[in-house]
Amino acid sequence: MAEYLTITDAARQKGCTRVTIYKWLKQGKIKKYEVAGKKFVVNDEDFVKAKSKAEEEMSRVERLEERVEKIEKALEEALGRLKSMGEKPRKIAITKARYKGS
Repeated sequence: MAEYLTITDAARQKGCTRVTIYKWLKQGKIKKYEVAGKKFVVNDEDFVKAKSKAEEEMSRVERLEERVEKIEKALEEALGRLKSMGEKPRKIAITKARYKGS
């Protein structure tokens, strides 16, 4: 039998915020149920799946951030080599500035 939690209880027990739960409800990642007159309750199994997927997505973001850091480091090294050779690394510097959103 599935366990149903109120939004507040789910947030407390599962270590996230109520805002996150409402966002997942709005996005359709979890379903809301009416149980015993309480309108906003979540099925524990649905919640666990949604949280697991969110953690997986965060893991992807972290891996992408690591890749970006490696690319930035490689760009810095390339700029240093160009400067030491007396080259003007204008194009690379502009590309890096655009990448960082400057």
